[in-house]
Amino acid sequence: MSGYLLSPELRGFEKKFNVIVNTTYRDPLSVFDDFLTYCICALNPEPKPVQGWSYKKEHNVLFFDLMQEWIMVQAEQVKKKGWYDAFGEFFMACVGHTSRQYRGQFFTPPHICDFMAEITMGDTEEKEGTTYCGGFGNRTIVSDCACGSARLLLAAHAIACKENHKPRYYVAEDIDYMCCKMSALNLCIHGCFGEVVCHDTLTEPEQVRVGYVINECLYPFPACPSIRVFTDDRNFVATRIWKEKRIAEEQRAVVVEEPVHLPEPKCEDKVRQLEIEFVY
Repeated sequence: MSGYLLSPELRGFEKKFNVIVNTTYRDPLSVFDDFLTYCICALNPEPKPVQGWSYKKEHNVLFFDLMQEWIMVQAEQVKKKGWYDAFGEFFMACVGHTSRQYRGQFFTPPHICDFMAEITMGDTEEKEGTTYCGGFGNRTIVSDCACGSARLLLAAHAIACKENHKPRYYVAEDIDYMCCKMSALNLCIHGCFGEVVCHDTLTEPEQVRVGYVINECLYPFPACPSIRVFTDDRNFVATRIWKEKRIAEEQRAVVVEEPVHLPEPKCEDKVRQLEIEFVY
């Protein structure tokens, strides 16, 4: 048992998910990861065959039904709550505890995400300015360097929509591949513009294992939500910002300040210093 109760609205999703697990005889974690891959490929404007995909046609139909269930749950819950993380909820309740790698991993509770977004959003354009974000133009960056399932960014996006802020560019970064998949799908279905980058922001922030550009097909004219997959770091604002920070730090390190020569103290000053030093 995971110790985390599944939300009632995801019971239908759980039933359809268990059908795939029971008919394929695979562990829940691998089925969940494959389902995330399936959804990303379905939303890719230039889909490519998935290497190593070994499911049969009847299983692909079940994946399609499960994707429909996810979209319907999301649409209903977003109307009620402003944002909703179905994948994160399902992962914590039904999937994460099945693997030693993810056992005990929990994402930030929604009410904490809302609170943090409330106190940090504000009018960030005046404080931080905008950054060039490729085809999305100049936008204010809202980023999370350890995003999990991107809950903090979803909460920030909900506030931005509620308060009619200027469009933001959301940057989600995480070292875990599965978390990045969940983040990409969450940002996509909530209509966010941005990117998700899978890399280590502590040791290799300029490297990219895989990344996703989110909803470029929605800008500037509404079309279809999209997730485009890239492995080249030149496609991401996050890696460009990390490189700019490194270059700026290197330039500051090169600048050597001239030593300041203080005037030599007079003899009487030296004696006085010695007297003060030895008086108890």
